[in-house]
Amino acid sequence: MATVDRSPKNNYVHASIADLYAKDPTAPPMTLFVGSPAEGFLGPLATDDRVRIVGTTGAEGERLQAMPVHERAAWNLTRAISMPGQEGLIVLEDDLLFAHDWYSLLCDVGRVLLRKQGPDNLLSGYRTYDHFGAGGVQPGGYARIPGPFYASLCALMISEEARQKAAAHVAGKAPFDLALGASPLGMWSTSHSIVEHVGDESALGPHAVRRAFDFRL
Repeated sequence: MATVDRSPKNNYVHASIADLYAKDPTAPPMTLFVGSPAEGFLGPLATDDRVRIVGTTGAEGERLQAMPVHERAAWNLTRAISMPGQEGLIVLEDDLLFAHDWYSLLCDVGRVLLRKQGPDNLLSGYRTYDHFGAGGVQPGGYARIPGPFYASLCALMISEEARQKAAAHVAGKAPFDLALGASPLGMWSTSHSIVEHVGDESALGPHAVRRAFDFRL
């Protein structure tokens, strides 16, 4: 998960992480990438055994201060997607509401997608379109994204190969969502949204905030 201090605005990360584990206790410990030097806003998350924090140095923070919001977000999300994994990686933003059993569902669908479509694919748990791509919903509960991918709120790189290709493609690019969508991966979503965006801003701009389509709590 990637986060940044929004003080004095609302810091969503506390509620998001609490909801993440409440809705699916099988979710494993996470790594939280903090895109600002000040970490006091994390409060009890700093000592939560489920959360490993990767901070930002003072020098990095000075560089970030000069960046527009979408570049700061891209820098932090790129750090998250660059973390090696054994069986893929889930990238989450910090202003989400989760469906019950969201992690189990995402992993189950991801395994089917891997088996049927191969390793070079991304599975989004957040639908932004009111229709599906060619072929509709496939057995196993996934469907092609019917247009440009532009919402990285809950994105599963279904294999380590997919993560590596995505990380190489997004490096140095912003906005992160659009760069990830242009990567050489197949773009799929779950048949219904398993996360909802609750934030009041977007790294794509002030008018880019939208809610998930067909979110089922």
